[in-house]
Amino acid sequence: MKIQYSIAIPWSLGKTAAKAAMLALSLFLQFIPIKTATSASKWVEDDFGQRLRLDRPPSRVISLAPSITEAIFALGQEGRLVGVTSFCNHPPAARRVAKVGGILDFNLEKIVALQPQLILALASGSTKRQVALLRKAVAPVVLTYRVESLEDLYQLLFRLGEIFAIKPRARKEVDTIRKVVTKIKRLSRKSAGVATLFLVGCRPNIGVGKQTFIHEWIGIAGGYNVLGAMPGYPVVNPEWLVKYQPRRILISNVNLGSACDTFQSQAKKLIHADVQFVDADLFQRPGPRAATAIRQLYQLLH
Repeated sequence: MKIQYSIAIPWSLGKTAAKAAMLALSLFLQFIPIKTATSASKWVEDDFGQRLRLDRPPSRVISLAPSITEAIFALGQEGRLVGVTSFCNHPPAARRVAKVGGILDFNLEKIVALQPQLILALASGSTKRQVALLRKAVAPVVLTYRVESLEDLYQLLFRLGEIFAIKPRARKEVDTIRKVVTKIKRLSRKSAGVATLFLVGCRPNIGVGKQTFIHEWIGIAGGYNVLGAMPGYPVVNPEWLVKYQPRRILISNVNLGSACDTFQSQAKKLIHADVQFVDADLFQRPGPRAATAIRQLYQLLH
């Protein structure tokens, strides 16, 4: 942005007075702090090509995904959070941040009232229609990310490091996760793959297939995902227990009830499988606790 000044030189007062006025003006201009609006600006981009120009790290941020909330805390930027979802419960301090509703059924009025400078969401938790609704209500300040693998997680952390101007901190967080993953991979090579079935729900029985972060974690921990040939999250027929013969069955402890008890009984009766219930908040969030989840998976499978 150019700054222009229009100054009238008093030539009518004579050459001496005019020269004095010009000298005073030149001295005055030397001490004017001229800044351009774009001198510190940078463009950031999400996984869908949405670009946003930031003049400085945003101080009012809303997270619409528990894993993103955890990432912001892990990077020491929790002071910028003004709103999170009702599912954002880790770390415990996240419970004290203002709630804006659920992941899919957020309260638009609350979000607008919080005057966010940036809203961060996951593609798996926010539909195109909802994101479009947010952008219409609070301007184009919504960035959406797809996290379906460890590499996606690393990129998310790097991008948050760029947004908040803390790239070294983000690099350190990624390196910490990578060290644990490398160690677990080395340990798991010593044993044969354990046939594993992972359920994220029991009504219906929803398993995990390829192209999911849980599938990747199972492989790193030395497991063999019996549904690995299927994409996404297939509905599991109890007859598949006999077909695929999993040795370990891990069931997320979200929405536990009679349906999970029935599946557990069927698994023990039909194939004598070892059935374990696991922490949904840990295993179903592709966030900075991925290293902890993979370490626990290794312990459960071996």
